[in-house]
Amino acid sequence: MPPPQPNQQPAFVLNDGEFIRADFDIKRVNAEWAKIGQSTVNFLNSAESFAIPFAAGVADDAIGFQETASAFCLGISRCLPAIFYLKQTEAVPFKSALTLFCVWNNRKAAQVAAPLLQNMQQVILAAEKNKIKPI
Repeated sequence: MPPPQPNQQPAFVLNDGEFIRADFDIKRVNAEWAKIGQSTVNFLNSAESFAIPFAAGVADDAIGFQETASAFCLGISRCLPAIFYLKQTEAVPFKSALTLFCVWNNRKAAQVAAPLLQNMQQVILAAEKNKIKPI
């Protein structure tokens, strides 16, 4: 899935591994499911198996994040339509994969935002100090 354009809401909003909002026509997946279903389910089952130890807190989150977060989050984000479809039609939750995706994806976003926030704070502090003194 391509990233949303500026001022465009993402198709899927998740929180704690649950779909909060889905602006998606499930019929789009249904039309292609015969072609992509088996390979997609195989991938998602592997992703769920990978995610279980992290979501359960028994795998080293720091090393897992450092080494695999980008690829894992990309794979899950591209499969969100299929996960939503399976959740609606087959009641398959992929709970561990979605939980780990939410945690790692939010952490990745925070890593991108942190330097921007720091720069903004410096601009705010400088603006507060830079005042024109009255005569």
